[in-house]
Amino acid sequence: MTYLLIIIIVLLIGTILFLNIQIYNQKKIFQNKLKELHKIIIESNKKHALQKDQIYLSKELEERIKTINATLSNTIFGLNFDLFNILSENDLLKK
Repeated sequence: MTYLLIIIIVLLIGTILFLNIQIYNQKKIFQNKLKELHKIIIESNKKHALQKDQIYLSKELEERIKTINATLSNTIFGLNFDLFNILSENDLLKK
């Protein structure tokens, strides 16, 4: 009877040790996955910041293009107006 109790106690201690080792291994795996997730989050934040800067530059470029387009339109209109004046002064407009 005593031997049976000793065997059961040894088996329980062995089971406890086995479970503690499993828990330790699972913690290591979890920590590694957390490190990988942390790296992914950092990369994502860097990409987000870069894209935010690109959006800002795109908006800035869009405003500049609008300004240049307006100036160009005014210049073309002025040139057309001058051309019609020259043509009308020289009586070259067809009626």
